Amino acid sequence: MVVIAIIGIVLAIAVSGWRASLEGRNRTEGAVEQIASAMALARVKARATGTPQTVEVDFTNDRFRTQAWAGMSWRPVKGVDLLAGTAACAPGAMTTGVKTFIFTPRGTVGVSPAGSYTIMARTKNGAYPACVVVNSITGRTRIVRP
Repeated sequence: MVVIAIIGIVLAIAVSGWRASLEGRNRTEGAVEQIASAMALARVKARATGTPQTVEVDFTNDRFRTQAWAGMSWRPVKGVDLLAGTAACAPGAMTTGVKTFIFTPRGTVGVSPAGSYTIMARTKNGAYPACVVVNSITGRTRIVRP
């Protein structure tokens, strides 16, 4: 009976740790999927309307927005840090401020201030990183997980 009680306690501890791990991974996955979606929408809308569209990422407040949405309100990313990343999905130099991606009707994208075309999301403790990488020539996005 004591053995069964000990097994029950160990399983309870393991399940809670596993749940927290899944929650962190799901938060970063959700963040990069949302940002990649906003960028894809801006790219398509720029090509369809013939007017440039922007996506802004606020590294200070961990949120983003796009001109393609009506109202252009900020969307927070809860429980996740947003950083400028490198193409290899490692943290870049920019960790504060707002980076603006400008999608043109030709299909290209520019970034202001100049620098990386990668957005990195990770949990507040630095775990489960994932990145959105934007191709500057085609404007297409892809998700990279190290």
